[in-house]
Amino acid sequence: MLTKAAGAVWYKVAMDKCLGISERADVPIHKVVGVVAVISPKMSWENNLRQAEVLCKTRDCSALSRSKANACNILDYVGPNEELVTLIRGKKTRSFFCNIANIGTQIVTLDSHMGEICGVPNWTPRQYDKWEEKLVWMAQDLRIEARALQATLWLHHKNQKLKINKQE
Repeated sequence: MLTKAAGAVWYKVAMDKCLGISERADVPIHKVVGVVAVISPKMSWENNLRQAEVLCKTRDCSALSRSKANACNILDYVGPNEELVTLIRGKKTRSFFCNIANIGTQIVTLDSHMGEICGVPNWTPRQYDKWEEKLVWMAQDLRIEARALQATLWLHHKNQKLKINKQE
């Protein structure tokens, strides 16, 4: 059964998985988190981790071409860690990086799954900002981190989809 606790620790667990990749691939953790974030579009979480590790070791993987190029730019980056986020394009991808890296707990990652939950098939910048603000407000009202609320909703939605698929 899914609980609020699962959402509360989802991003910590994600960071732990990135730490494992960092150690196995001998790549600094901030770069691994960046790679995971930029190759995430159109990819399941499990495959995202596998492909991130492959890319960190070989500079190639099964990801969208543009995402792969951005990931290689991150691996080549030599500036300060705190400026790495400037290489990450797209609000969702940047938010995902910040959530995993624990940079600002009042940031939420609004992906296609969250779009299904919110009834937004394709996020415009205005919709993204509006829903991010709503989720931050709800999280404050519940006295939890916004990213934990978002992760809880995402996990619940994924769990419900799995139940429906099993019934069909």
